[in-house]
Amino acid sequence: MELYFSYPSPYCQKVLIALYEKKIAFVGKLVNLMDAADKAEYQAIYPLGKVPLLSTDDNKMVPESSIIIEYLDHVQPSPLLIPTDYEHARNVRLWDRLADQYLSTPVVNMLFESRKPEAQQNAADIERWSRTLGTMYRMIDDQLARSPYLAGMEFSMADCSAVPALYYSSQFASLKGFPRLSAYFESLMLRASVMRVVDDAAPYVKAMLG
Repeated sequence: MELYFSYPSPYCQKVLIALYEKKIAFVGKLVNLMDAADKAEYQAIYPLGKVPLLSTDDNKMVPESSIIIEYLDHVQPSPLLIPTDYEHARNVRLWDRLADQYLSTPVVNMLFESRKPEAQQNAADIERWSRTLGTMYRMIDDQLARSPYLAGMEFSMADCSAVPALYYSSQFASLKGFPRLSAYFESLMLRASVMRVVDDAAPYVKAMLG
């Protein structure tokens, strides 16, 4: 299978973590969405031009990070990243969506805003995104009082989603006031799959952020 992706994207990092957790072999296809020619070439494959996108061995195109991980669980059930039990699976999907929508989205928005000249940055948007991050920090810290991982006793898709966004956000919005969240993040940063993604992505992230 082939994965079209961009290293700086937290959604792509989420899928890479899942692939490494499952030890699934794949061919990586780097996409530079900041390059007009590269973007146009990719849009000929996937018109929405969003990454990640998985091309399966039987030539199916599977977009969207959560849907890709659902597919990976189907082809390689061990380790499962979405439990088979309905209530546990629902909780994983809930925290996956919360992490995508209210961690990754504001983080991505703030990163792009930070690339603008200071005079052109929208202070009201930055404040709104910061409040959202603060709310999520509190929610996750509270959630981690119930279990060692975001959605239960086992590492899951929810953790794959949360850790890339936390990696970015922790660099400008400290986790120190949230002891359970801080400990959770530090433990995940030592996980082999996460370490590999962080190391591989580092030069691309540095180039993007200047």
